[in-house]
Amino acid sequence: MKLENRPDLLYSIGKIMFSIPMTAFCAMLLVAASPAFTGWMMPVTCLAAFVFSGYEIVIRALHALVRRRFLHPDILVTAACAATMALGLWQEGALGMAVYAACRSVVITEAEDTRNSVTYDSDLPGYSAEIHEKLLTMDPTPAPLERGVKKAGALFSVLALIVILALSILVPLLWRLTYREWLRRAFMLLAGASSGALSFAAANVFYKTVNLGAVHGVLYRSHSVIQQASRVTSVVFGKTGNDRYGLTVSGCFPRGVSRSELLLLAGFACVGYSEHMLEAIRAAGVLPSEMPAPEEASVRPGVGTVKTLRGRKIAAGTRRLMIEHGIPDVPEEDGPEVLHVACAGHYAGYLRFSRSGDLVDERAVTAFLDADIDRIVLLGTGDAAERSRDVQIDPRIRETFFGLTEEEAVRKMKALEQMQLNGELLAYVNDGVSAPELMNTADIRVSVGTAPEISCADILVPGTDTAAAAQGLKLCRDARREVAANLTVSGAAKIVVLVLSLAGWGGIWAVVLTDMISSLFVIPGIRTIFSRKSQK
Repeated sequence: MKLENRPDLLYSIGKIMFSIPMTAFCAMLLVAASPAFTGWMMPVTCLAAFVFSGYEIVIRALHALVRRRFLHPDILVTAACAATMALGLWQEGALGMAVYAACRSVVITEAEDTRNSVTYDSDLPGYSAEIHEKLLTMDPTPAPLERGVKKAGALFSVLALIVILALSILVPLLWRLTYREWLRRAFMLLAGASSGALSFAAANVFYKTVNLGAVHGVLYRSHSVIQQASRVTSVVFGKTGNDRYGLTVSGCFPRGVSRSELLLLAGFACVGYSEHMLEAIRAAGVLPSEMPAPEEASVRPGVGTVKTLRGRKIAAGTRRLMIEHGIPDVPEEDGPEVLHVACAGHYAGYLRFSRSGDLVDERAVTAFLDADIDRIVLLGTGDAAERSRDVQIDPRIRETFFGLTEEEAVRKMKALEQMQLNGELLAYVNDGVSAPELMNTADIRVSVGTAPEISCADILVPGTDTAAAAQGLKLCRDARREVAANLTVSGAAKIVVLVLSLAGWGGIWAVVLTDMISSLFVIPGIRTIFSRKSQK
């Protein structure tokens, strides 16, 4: 499996280093050699370092002030560095801003890459333009864990501000100490009072898991589903023993043509061409039980069809049909499982059809066991149970229930849920359309081989690979472990910041560097999951 454009720390650092003006480097060097300067040259040199290295930070801090985001890290660090320079500690304030500006740019670049840089490859399992399109319409509501971490970061900032007031006013007043030194320590704590790595600890993990799921052909309804699915330990399969046909869409839909219209056209093209394709399109829920006679369409059995929709000619069929109509840039993809589509003389993409047998084949069972699923249960009802009688059951599946009515199946599902330990959840896997009562009974609903538009599932596999569903659950479990590790790193960093500030060690630059390094540890930590999965 080949993935490109992964976040690369060295690349980000190199890009940032070359983007900083050379004057900022000169100013920082002057600050480092500041003992050679006396009189007015000291503040001028330090102000130059502050302006050259931190002008973008100051601009972002002003924007945050306008938006009333008073706990924004740019505001806190800018205020801390400026206040430190006002105390006469010119070198410390300027160096703190220079370190923050360089590190902040690297952190932002890494965070954006973590969220956005996933390159799709047509060779990846489950890949389709449809999957990428569905990512854009996913529920953007943060997961409860994300909201909790954000609240924890805000609480830390508020508590830090309270401690700052105590350091700057009460401590010198009660113990008759030097105000200048305790103000310096208060400003050090102000520089580290932002949420820091806590802001990346959970959110970027969930974004990365969504992208990883898409790479493996899995869609999540929301970030909350990822958090819940990480606790799944039992899986119930709702039907076995029947062949299924699914489709994925590579390319894009023609503008102004809905998915239903495109698939309806494909259905006309499949009449007399491929019954399997017709079955897969019918499974998507857009075709009537009996195909109507095509209006204003030219159907060529075994080749395809041409139809005019809202004044635009759309062709769907084999590569030969595309060439006959003078369509340029048609891929070499061809065969009984590929249906090319063109709109208004331009190539729009192709539909790839695939056939999959039993939901619970040997490969799927192995994938779920590797995903730390403790219990796999087969639950057959109605016709599915009749078809399953002659199916050889994998010996690793010890619980099978066939010949149940829907009421009995629902009761069995509830009994299985009650057997779960506290905190463990049960997932139900079927086509996402049939047996809705069983779907609603389960904690996590997974559908395989069904169009997302008509499925009520929480986790969707538009393709026909059941093992992809297991990979989706495994990614959720990995995400939970990654969030826990990130919270540990970011929490330890905040403790170090408190110790440095109260003891007055190092200065603002040490506090800023500790905070930024912890953020960089958190973000590449997410990247390691991506790298490991991409090599499988």
